[in-house]
Amino acid sequence: LRDADLRGADLCDANLCGADLRDDDLRGANLRGANLRDADLRGADLCDANLIIITWSHWTTYITPGHIRIGCQSHTLDEWKNFDDQKIAGMESRALDFWRENKALIIGLCERFPVKECEQK
Repeated sequence: LRDADLRGADLCDANLCGADLRDDDLRGANLRGANLRDADLRGADLCDANLIIITWSHWTTYITPGHIRIGCQSHTLDEWKNFDDQKIAGMESRALDFWRENKALIIGLCERFPVKECEQK
């Protein structure tokens, strides 16, 4: 998909794991629930794509409307909000400290997106 024009594309729930999206135009693309793990997004135009990417020291966080992926853990906003410390600690040895430090920011960013159902094809 390198250099593809994906403006406004509905990529809801798409598996883009490992995809080469370098220099793609993703303006306005619906990426809700998309699997972007290991996707190469260098130079991609993500303006209005309803996607926030945060690279931390241990994991990359992808935030789309109603959905958060931290490292390999991908869950809905409501699931993340309701996880207790035991559940988070069981995900990875560093997860609980990370979550305690960043939960408010991550949840707040996700809540800023309006949740829209994917269009049925």
